[in-house]
Amino acid sequence: MYSLTPQNSGDKVRLYFDSSYRSQALSRLGLIISWWSGLICLGFSIRFITNQNGAYLDLNIYTKEILPLALNVLVTCINEALGYIHTNSLRWALQREGRLAFNSNLRLFTSARTSKTNAWYANICMLLCIVMSYASTPLIFMGDIPLAQSARTANSLLPDNSTNFVCGYALFTLAIGIFGQCIIASAALYSAVDSPTWSQNPIDTAAACAAAAAINPVPNRCLRSVHDEEQDASPVVPVSRQRPAYTTHKEARLVLFCIWVTVALALLWGGVLIAVIKNFKTVNGIYYGHSWAFFPARPKSKDLSDAVFKGIDTSGTMTLAIPWNVIAQYEGLDTASPYVSFPSFCWAFALICLLQTVMTVSLHCAELLVNVVRDEKTWRRAGRRSGVSESNLGLSRKPMNALHALLVSVPAMTLFLYKPILHWIFSLAVSAYFSVGLVMRPPQIIYLSIGAALLASFVSALAFWQPKGAQPATFGHLQTLVNLIDEWPEEGEHMFWGRKAGGKSIKNWREEETLKGGSRTTSREVLETDSLEATVVAHAGTSAMKLDDVRFNELYVGDGR
Repeated sequence: MYSLTPQNSGDKVRLYFDSSYRSQALSRLGLIISWWSGLICLGFSIRFITNQNGAYLDLNIYTKEILPLALNVLVTCINEALGYIHTNSLRWALQREGRLAFNSNLRLFTSARTSKTNAWYANICMLLCIVMSYASTPLIFMGDIPLAQSARTANSLLPDNSTNFVCGYALFTLAIGIFGQCIIASAALYSAVDSPTWSQNPIDTAAACAAAAAINPVPNRCLRSVHDEEQDASPVVPVSRQRPAYTTHKEARLVLFCIWVTVALALLWGGVLIAVIKNFKTVNGIYYGHSWAFFPARPKSKDLSDAVFKGIDTSGTMTLAIPWNVIAQYEGLDTASPYVSFPSFCWAFALICLLQTVMTVSLHCAELLVNVVRDEKTWRRAGRRSGVSESNLGLSRKPMNALHALLVSVPAMTLFLYKPILHWIFSLAVSAYFSVGLVMRPPQIIYLSIGAALLASFVSALAFWQPKGAQPATFGHLQTLVNLIDEWPEEGEHMFWGRKAGGKSIKNWREEETLKGGSRTTSREVLETDSLEATVVAHAGTSAMKLDDVRFNELYVGDGR
């Protein structure tokens, strides 16, 4: 174990922290894969744009709806890999500026003055590229709804055996979105060569900052949580439950507001479309169907005029179509290859980008609360005493790469899986049909709002989660971690938190619960004790050996350094 003494606060000290070179190697691999993915998309887009602007595929309705899910999974993996590099660059740029307070931050809404890749304009470009990549997926596979089949019979404009069109323009915008992120991530990777660690573990970040004397421990705060940052170093009695992350991060309230506003906007969007469709049933481009199936349903009638124009067949999904121009490039006397005009694609893509921005920002905001809770759960492993196997007691300081850290974190893995699913539901709600135009479906929009509500509920539960036990909460606050950790473990050791020095028991105290910041907080008030000068106070801290549990009838203020 290494001890960090306040007396040597001006000098660098030797502390172990995982440099996480495996995470750096994985980041480089993800960057290479992202560059190649962008090149593949660019190659196919050029091929399709120069050759009838696309290709025709014969896909059934379910395959056509599942393909965007696979694309969204790929886009999410690329965005996460490049985002990890961008996050690491931001973390250590903030540290160089003396502004790194928490291990986790809102990456796209936090700028750094000393890093061009994390400047406000780079963050805006990164956000736009992420939105472009997700907005492209609903436009890549354009289906042909039954409305076009009558036209196909009349003028042979569409191939008889082709029901889907792969849009070259959409592949090109996807490539641009990937390339934009790759350029910023590559520059961030170059600028982050001097990063002391690539680990996202808050203990590693705190140790790296303490070793460089960027953060120095404040004595006599062994039982002060992040919520007590403004309190003095007077003796305190342990509490049985800590306050939540909602009252820790100043951005937490804004995050929850943005996520719930997204839910409200989605419900409003779906409700307005339902009202418009019901009141304007006979308008061209509107179909008043009664199906609320999860996958969009087509009318069952073979006579499309009964379904669309007469309103007799209402078995399909209600739809509002915004028409665009389809250009026919004739190859002979009777055959033609239709494709979407470039201006039509541009306005459709711009509209989808506008809608996607709201959801992308909400998902990015959700990352903050997921990450601060992940940081807190990591720290609380040091105080585990029971309910786990002997090998899982304490906080292991063995090296862990970024992929492993993602897989073992339930909140982080949940959000990672939720991102492509929510974007996929969006592609069911808003999609393109090359023979008609941009199509919006109110039932799928309502399902999208339900998915957004589930996300908001999940994030709200994390925001108001109150950790149990006397171990002070940090939620990744680096100064608090440095104050609480008085002995830093070496590589391969376990770190335990608990009672290290005995004190004098308190005979009487009052425990009461108060409501602070929307959460119920337990506090203790000492009623009878000797004078503080005559009272021996206890000390809590960390060690490589198992420690006793903190006692709730003792005062704590001592510093074991």
